Amino acid sequence: MTKRLSSGLVLILALALPASVAAGDFEDGEKSYQAGDYAKARPLLLRAAAQGSSRAQVTLGMMYFYGQGVAQDYKQAASWYRKAAGLGDAKAQFNLGVLHAGGHGVARDYAQAATWYRKAAEKGDPKAQVNLGLLYTNGQGVARDYAQAASWFRKAAQAGDVKAQLNLGVLYANGFGVERDYVESRKWFDLAAAGGDETARKDRELVAKNLSPEQIAEAERRAAGWASAHPR
Repeated sequence: MTKRLSSGLVLILALALPASVAAGDFEDGEKSYQAGDYAKARPLLLRAAAQGSSRAQVTLGMMYFYGQGVAQDYKQAASWYRKAAGLGDAKAQFNLGVLHAGGHGVARDYAQAATWYRKAAEKGDPKAQVNLGLLYTNGQGVARDYAQAASWFRKAAQAGDVKAQLNLGVLYANGFGVERDYVESRKWFDLAAAGGDETARKDRELVAKNLSPEQIAEAERRAAGWASAHPR
C-alpha cells in the first residue's frame, strides 16, 4: 500500500509489515513444529528466519540437529544457532556451546563452549550456568576454579535446576570452592532428590554419615524453607 505525499514522493506504508509477518510466520511455524508437522513448519520458519527471527533460527537449528523433517546435519544446525546467537538469543548461545563442547558440526573447542555458555549464563539460562560450572570444575576451556564453579552452580540451583543442586551439594561435601559444610551439602542433596535425581538420593545418605541427628534435622529444615520460598 502506498500514499502520495504533497511533494510528489511516495511513502511505502508496507515497510513496517515484515516484522509482524515474521512474527506470524514464526508462530505458525512453531505451532506446526510442536505438532510434528515438519514439512509445514520448515518453509514458515525459513521465511521468519530470513526476516531476522532468532526464535525461528533456533528452531531450524534444532530441526537440523535432530534430523526433524530434514537430513541430520550438525553443520547446518551450528549455522542457524550462530545466526541466532549473534542476535543475542540465549537458547542459541547455549546450544552453540553444546556443539563446541561435543564437536558436533564444529571443531571441539572448550574455550568456545565456555564463551557461548557464559553469554547465555549471564542472561540467566540455568542450563548454561550448570555447563559453565562444569567447565570450571574440570578445567576445560578455562582454568580450573572451584569457586567459579560454585558461583555458577549456585545461580542455577537457586533457579531450581536439579543438576546444579546436586553439584553444589558435592562441592559442599568436599570443600571445593566453598568451606566444607555437610549440613549445607545435605540440604542441596535433599532438594535435588526431591526433584527426582537418583544420584542425590544416594549422596544424601552418604553425607548423613558425617552428621548428627540434630544436624540432619537442621539440613531438612533448611531444605524445607528453601522449597517453601521457591515452589517448583
